[in-house]
Amino acid sequence: MDKRWFLASKIIIIFFLLTFPEISGAKSTDKKQFLKEYDKIDKLIKENNYKRTKKTFKLFSELEKKYDLTKIKSKQKIAFLYFNICEGKINFSEIINHEVTAKVCEKAYILNSKAGVYKIKNAKWLEMYLIDSVAQAYTQHYFISNDKKSLLKANQNTDKILENLEIKKKITMLTM
Repeated sequence: MDKRWFLASKIIIIFFLLTFPEISGAKSTDKKQFLKEYDKIDKLIKENNYKRTKKTFKLFSELEKKYDLTKIKSKQKIAFLYFNICEGKINFSEIINHEVTAKVCEKAYILNSKAGVYKIKNAKWLEMYLIDSVAQAYTQHYFISNDKKSLLKANQNTDKILENLEIKKKITMLTM
């Protein structure tokens, strides 16, 4: 009897571990549900005159934790999700981990680039905002940790900003 009870209790435990995503670590790949939740957050932002808040930052962060975004095909929404998480880490985190912030903002920059967001009219500000955020976060991480890789990444992103300023200056001079 003890062996059966022991075996039954182990089977029940394994069943619960596998069926509860919070416990098992499994993330959802349900695109329809992801888009539904995403749109609710987007609606909150629109209702708040397009201002993102600590609440929307937390909701976007929860979405990122809940869904396997590598398996959901919605490039622009996922790119915008990471932009919001980046911005939230900068504006709303009580304790800022500069290295984590830099990596999230860098991911947002890359995803927005791959989604073609920077090619949209009047979206250059987003590209510059993300590059600047990455550069600042890596610079701050370097000052705290003396990590040479962070200094290199900060310099690379600062160079991108300067290149864009040079391009803008040349275009302005040509149109005069």
